[in-house]
Amino acid sequence: TYTSGSGTWTINASTIWVEVFLYGGGGGGGSGAKSSSTSSGGGGGGAGGSTVHVKGSSTVFGGGLAYVVGGGGGGGSSQTVNGQNGSIGTGGTPTTLGSLSAAGGLPGAAGTGGTGGAGGTTTISQENVVASAALGLPGAAGSFTGIGSSAASAGTSGIPFSVPTGGGGG
Repeated sequence: TYTSGSGTWTINASTIWVEVFLYGGGGGGGSGAKSSSTSSGGGGGGAGGSTVHVKGSSTVFGGGLAYVVGGGGGGGSSQTVNGQNGSIGTGGTPTTLGSLSAAGGLPGAAGTGGTGGAGGTTTISQENVVASAALGLPGAAGSFTGIGSSAASAGTSGIPFSVPTGGGGG
């Protein structure tokens, strides 16, 4: 089992059957928008990396095979100034073993004014093996929180209601 790094995998001479699971690194989520007077959309969640599953005779995996464990993408940078849309995350990197490759997930989109960013997507590897994909979900719209009776009249009636916050991606 390899969970990070890279190197060479060499099969044990007495091994008869091999089963391999490769998981690409997941995409990073987008960050949410920042606003002081309207709802702020949350960033979309990054997609999970694709999965490759292959099994067969150890003769198929003979010799040393180079491997690289894919890393997860980074989340979008947070916003510190009002009126700024969020930032897109970064994509995950692929996991490889010899010629097999499980693609990394795409990043989540940035949140905007009142709209959550779209979730990332995953590319399914075409290796004539079992493969699956996961999809990041869009971020939800945020809410305005402050003093007033509505976002438009904040500070006028003294009625507290809820500082701008972005929704989360999934």
